[in-house]
Amino acid sequence: MCDLTSCVRGHASSREAQESVRAAPEQQCREKLSSRRIAGCGGRWQYCAKSKRSQKSGGVLREGVALRYAVITRHRCEFEVRLMCRVLEVSPSGYYASLKRPPSWHALVDEILMARVRVIHDESGETYGAPRVHRELQAEGLPASPKRIARLMREDGLVARPLKRPRISTTDSNHGDPIAPNLLARQFDVNGIGINRVWIADMTYIPTREGWLYLATVLDLGSRRCVGWAMRDTMEVELPLSALRMACERRHPAAGLIHHSD
Repeated sequence: MCDLTSCVRGHASSREAQESVRAAPEQQCREKLSSRRIAGCGGRWQYCAKSKRSQKSGGVLREGVALRYAVITRHRCEFEVRLMCRVLEVSPSGYYASLKRPPSWHALVDEILMARVRVIHDESGETYGAPRVHRELQAEGLPASPKRIARLMREDGLVARPLKRPRISTTDSNHGDPIAPNLLARQFDVNGIGINRVWIADMTYIPTREGWLYLATVLDLGSRRCVGWAMRDTMEVELPLSALRMACERRHPAAGLIHHSD
């Protein structure tokens, strides 16, 4: 009796082990498809283990059978076709039949639009996103919705990269000219400072469509007013000098004025 019971238990354990081995690839396939975003899909495909039914979270199942077929084609090198068909709840015969069908008119238009999208994105230095690419296509007379352009760019991995602006230095400390003593010593408190006693000057740059615009200003520390300014398209010595001349002509400071600048 004991031998028969042990035999039955051994057979059941062996059957459970075989089922576990067969289920391992399917579970791995489910985890693979649910753990990554699929191109052209707004979310993730998820599987509910309790109900044994696939749940849609803005993912593959909501997109329809065509996208499930695309997912199977994409992962053919990783999993068996029949296994993925079972996981994504499509028939293998339907999948193989889809490979023999010619592309639809919608797919052909997508290819034409995608070619122009790649060119526009490349010519912009990869700085254009879907809205700006869509405006360029509209200017060329190519009909397409913003969502369609966004989908095409997402499927092709095209993203807008921020333009790296060149760092411009308005202070040159690497020179052999004499340096004036720092009389202000970073004492920028306005309390107790009279008007036209301390001026501070600085330069900055402003991006425009025609290039960089350089601005030099002179600020009266006592009144906190800008008493002189100048603008040029080049950063030359004449730029801060023009701002200083303007301040002197407007304020006529007395002797003893401190002019602090970098």
